[in-house]
Amino acid sequence: MIDKASLPLRRMIAVADIPERGLDLHFEATPDECATVAQWIDAPKLTSLKAEYRLLRRGSQVRLTGKLHAVLTRTCVVTLEPFETVLEEPVSMRFSEHASADGSAEASVSHDADEEDLPDPIVNGKVDVGAVTAEFLSLGLDPYPRKPDSDFRYEEDAGKENPFAALAKLKGG
Repeated sequence: MIDKASLPLRRMIAVADIPERGLDLHFEATPDECATVAQWIDAPKLTSLKAEYRLLRRGSQVRLTGKLHAVLTRTCVVTLEPFETVLEEPVSMRFSEHASADGSAEASVSHDADEEDLPDPIVNGKVDVGAVTAEFLSLGLDPYPRKPDSDFRYEEDAGKENPFAALAKLKGG
């Protein structure tokens, strides 16, 4: 579980400000925020980070749906060269006034593994869509990024004899 207090992006939305018909929210991270998020996700550069969300309030719960769009530089695990990549990540979260940070208030209710995750807490009457954006960006990244057309192949030196060739000769093969 990601420690929400350590997330580098903040956009607080007061639940009371979400109309019954819902709220459409669009935001873009500033260059300074992009630099901070890039450092947090261990990427050489985050060129842009945008989010488009729809928030719906129903009683003591809020549903956030939408997507994030990021353009970032990653380091290829094969070639160690930097390359630019685009990430489009769908986002879906629930928040509840009755949830706790560790999920204990909702955990007492039986939870089916096929159902959605437990809701995150609404803290002081607010939800942090910036933290959600940073979290989903982090979770959407390939842990082993590969530059397009990079290939990991071991090619033996044609001038050297395979060290196992001597064993094959002893074996008679």
